[in-house]
Amino acid sequence: LTMRSAPMSSSGENELARVNSLVRQAELLVKVVVPLAFGCYASYSKALKPLACLVLGAHILSSCVSASLWRKTLQFESLPFGKAKKDEKLEQTASSVATPVTGMSLAFALLFCSVLSDHDPFFTAHLMAAGIAPGMLGSARSFGALAGLLGTWLWPWLQSRMGTLRGASASLFAFVLCVAMVLPCLQNPYLALVFVMLSRPFLWAFDLAMITILQELVSPKQRGKAAGLQNMAIHICEIAIASATMAFPRADQFWTVSGISLAAVSASAVLFLASVLCWEQRTVSL
Repeated sequence: LTMRSAPMSSSGENELARVNSLVRQAELLVKVVVPLAFGCYASYSKALKPLACLVLGAHILSSCVSASLWRKTLQFESLPFGKAKKDEKLEQTASSVATPVTGMSLAFALLFCSVLSDHDPFFTAHLMAAGIAPGMLGSARSFGALAGLLGTWLWPWLQSRMGTLRGASASLFAFVLCVAMVLPCLQNPYLALVFVMLSRPFLWAFDLAMITILQELVSPKQRGKAAGLQNMAIHICEIAIASATMAFPRADQFWTVSGISLAAVSASAVLFLASVLCWEQRTVSL
């Protein structure tokens, strides 16, 4: 949906960034509101059937609305519109930039090969063992979602001033810098959690940057495939870091898993920068 609907509903690069940001803002607001609403309900009622019916009804309603809007999108897609020439040119250059974009997607997937995240269960267990209360961890997750909202405003600003690829590189390196500061602070769990929170705006900005890259640099016919391959790579990286936590499960081995995470995040930055340079060289030669 993101690969097809957003480019069709926008009239330019700045408008596309705004549409992508609005989608992520809605997602993050839901991530803030829903856990709080569930906590309030669970505090005052133990009845599960009304809650299950409410959740099921919300899913059915949202699915019907999405299906209706998607049908209108397909009808609009069958009409001629002004982006045909741009898409035709994009088709001609797709083969020449396929490898750099694949490298960028793999770099994005490597960010998921990490436990240094506020929602990772292994990192959460380490923080709780270090004495951080569950209430503090829950508040940190909500703050992380709110911090992610800053990223949805940060990305359009970076793109307008630095361009898509350079803005994406800036947000990625800022994220890596914040994550790198977590390791020296593991002895102080509160400070480590602060740096994880500080990294969230840059992570969400880079997430939006990758959506924009797939929308702008991949031909319309290949966007779905590119997004699917990227998601597959993400799942492989998640399995890899989960396997690492199984291989080093003890509390005193958390440093090892953290080191693996930092190495994966650093490799992501290096691979993305190399892919950007490769893409710039190929496009200049066209």
